[in-house]
Amino acid sequence: CFTQQTLLKAVSGALHAESGAALKQNEINDVSADMYSQWQQMQRQEEQAMGKAHLQEVTSQVQPVGQSMRHAGHGQAGRCGRSIVRQAAKLKRVGEAAMGEEDAGSVHSPSPRGSSHNHYSNNAFDAARRAQHVKANGSCRSPLILLLDEPLQQLPWESIPVLREHPVSRLPCGAFVRQCAGAATSLSVCRGAASLNSAYYVLNPSGDLQRTQRTLEEQIARPPWEGVVGEPPDPMLLKNAFESKDLYFYCGHGDGGRYLSGEELQRLPRCPATVLMGCSSGVLKQQGRLPPCGMALNYLHARCPALVANLWDVTDGEIDRFTSALLESFTARDRCFGNSIELLSAVSDARRACRLRFLTGAATVCYGMPLEVRLRQPNIT
Repeated sequence: CFTQQTLLKAVSGALHAESGAALKQNEINDVSADMYSQWQQMQRQEEQAMGKAHLQEVTSQVQPVGQSMRHAGHGQAGRCGRSIVRQAAKLKRVGEAAMGEEDAGSVHSPSPRGSSHNHYSNNAFDAARRAQHVKANGSCRSPLILLLDEPLQQLPWESIPVLREHPVSRLPCGAFVRQCAGAATSLSVCRGAASLNSAYYVLNPSGDLQRTQRTLEEQIARPPWEGVVGEPPDPMLLKNAFESKDLYFYCGHGDGGRYLSGEELQRLPRCPATVLMGCSSGVLKQQGRLPPCGMALNYLHARCPALVANLWDVTDGEIDRFTSALLESFTARDRCFGNSIELLSAVSDARRACRLRFLTGAATVCYGMPLEVRLRQPNIT
């Protein structure tokens, strides 16, 4: 009996000690959980304070710049300034709303599809509206160079609404970027610029485009330009012109390969900026599994800094309007001495002269790098 009572006391004592240890462990766990939750709350408060401080710093830096540009005038700087002020105010409101939601402890759920769609639609609408009010030659947007894959090279991406008023060029691949940029340094004016006083032209070499000759002869056959009208050019004179001139204008059938082949072109040490106003002069033809080929590719391999050509066949009347508008932008009499014009912007503006803007105007594209055409100042002795 004594042994049984002793055993019962020992067992009850062990159970009591075990339950006490479990209670202590539960108390420790509760304290740890409370401390962890307090630490998380302190961390959230610190992040919110840092976010508010960063937001105030950004808005304080952006708003004065926008306000100074807004008060600078009613031109492009004023419009950019007002846009910056609006974006800064919108950023501040969005940030304060987000901070308020975090302070309230609300759980962020995924936004509905409709609200997200409206948000991106509004941003796209604002960007399109700003682009419509800015002209190509006055835009602060830098020229865009498209590196297009083989199937995409047949499409006139330069005429889509978002790029229609902006300077856009294209290249088959990125390897030509450095090559065309280096070719621009060999021009006679300065880096990235061609002299309008150094040009050679070939107008109606086949002799059967009398209407084109009558329309463009007065504009293109003007000193100090050199060239031929109504007859094929001499091969040696044409090669010498490619080696010494900054600009080359061709107005005739096709790409002019019958007068200077692609193989001969690539052997020349130098190639000027070229305007090929012929049917399909800039198309790159697909040849099954082989890479595409065309006269435009020969010009790029010949280190041509910039090439203006057509992607498909065009009518003579429409392409004459385009060429006349392009020449007029180069040779306008009211242009100040020493003034210049961007080739990409001139091509974009000349598309408006076509009555069929998306059939003929969209056919003309630019290959190569952005190039500036300017008058070369004569040497004063």
